[in-house]
Amino acid sequence: MAVIQIDMSFIKPVSRCQLMLPSSIDEYVSEDNFVRFIDGFVDKSLQQISQKLLLKKGSNLEGRPSYPPDCLCKLLIYGYFNFVSSSRKLEQETQRNLEVIWLMKNLHPDHWTISDFRKENKEIIKNITIDFRKFLRDCGYAKGKIVSTDGSKIKAYASRNVISINKIDKRLAHIEKEIERYLSQLEDNDTQENEQETMLTTSAELTKQISDLQEQVKQLKSQKASLKSMGRESLSPSDTQAKTMKTRNGFMPAYNVQSTVDDASHFIMTCEVTDSPIDIELLEPNITTLKEQLDIVPEMVRADCGYANEKQIQSLEQQGIECIVPFQEESTVKKNRT
Repeated sequence: MAVIQIDMSFIKPVSRCQLMLPSSIDEYVSEDNFVRFIDGFVDKSLQQISQKLLLKKGSNLEGRPSYPPDCLCKLLIYGYFNFVSSSRKLEQETQRNLEVIWLMKNLHPDHWTISDFRKENKEIIKNITIDFRKFLRDCGYAKGKIVSTDGSKIKAYASRNVISINKIDKRLAHIEKEIERYLSQLEDNDTQENEQETMLTTSAELTKQISDLQEQVKQLKSQKASLKSMGRESLSPSDTQAKTMKTRNGFMPAYNVQSTVDDASHFIMTCEVTDSPIDIELLEPNITTLKEQLDIVPEMVRADCGYANEKQIQSLEQQGIECIVPFQEESTVKKNRT
């Protein structure tokens, strides 16, 4: 076998000085790096938030000290701006990303710490994002005179196999037919005088099958009663808050994320997660959220025909807000009604 030799002489050795990192962590990022803005902004925002509302990971007196909540907040905000949402990936960034190492002051929380902090401080993180939008408003980057609002269906972390009243009714009807068929077979066996062992075995199996089906009926009726008590038509066992919605990929458990965007700057001014399958009742609530969070009353709001709620449009126009919302054609509306 011929041996292939590769000339490696073109590779120059690297000196130790070329491999050295800056002597100080503060030199890892430039003075105009955006990560410095995150650092200063989160510090200022947290000063206005009661420390009682901000939980710390690891409150026990024994063991290692807890991670500072401001560092974990900065890490999550950094991940948001850089499209890194996974706790495991954020953990990796604290080990190899110079910007994150600088931001975290060389701290390296594991993914469980990051995940738990996010779950336990949802309101605090939300308040920081609202403060950032207020900063955009106060500095004139987003004026909010003309806004557009729309919704996006986001698949829930749940299986498509949901429990629904319609499916339960179909299953109950099928089971009732099966029970009737098994009972009919038992009656036929009773009328026969043949007492062979095979006949006795068949009757015992039928009795067990009927018993199993009756137990399923009991469970299905209990599930149906639970759905009705909650006022729900369907339910995903792995995510009970999600609702079945029509998406581009068909019907599935999902959430309807509502966003209101400033037309001039294209900054997102509000973003709320809802469980409403349709947008028809959400036009006015979206503008109300904009007022409450940022104290902005737009001059004009734009939306698609999914928001064509005449009552809400009239209410907004009475407040001096012009609404540009197309209505469906009359033929299409009549077709949907029939």
